[in-house]
Amino acid sequence: AAAAEGDARQRIERLLGDADQYEKVFNDLQRGIAADDAAAVAALLRYPVRVSVGGKDQNVADAAAFQRDYDKIVTPALAKLIAEQKFDTLFVNWQGVMLGQGEVWINGKCLDKECTKSEVKVNNIGQ
Repeated sequence: AAAAEGDARQRIERLLGDADQYEKVFNDLQRGIAADDAAAVAALLRYPVRVSVGGKDQNVADAAAFQRDYDKIVTPALAKLIAEQKFDTLFVNWQGVMLGQGEVWINGKCLDKECTKSEVKVNNIGQ
């Protein structure tokens, strides 16, 4: 039901903070996937990042490793799911925002003790 509400921005603001950061990462992810730009997608990830390759979960240590396995991680089905996701219908909870049925998670990480600054990145990608 939460995903159908169409108010992802309000839910992000209420639960996670700055919705603009989440929307930027979401839009950049869609653009990077659409352009099949492994380097651009790799730059959006928080390492080590959890991925799924051939149905097996694993951690990828860095951008170079992600780019090397990009075609195994970003399958045509995953690219289609990301392309078709609408920002307004993202599932949002205290853990972050979810695309699809959990194939992609985007969340923030505090950069200071008071959490006045945060960095929003993709921390899980694959299916």
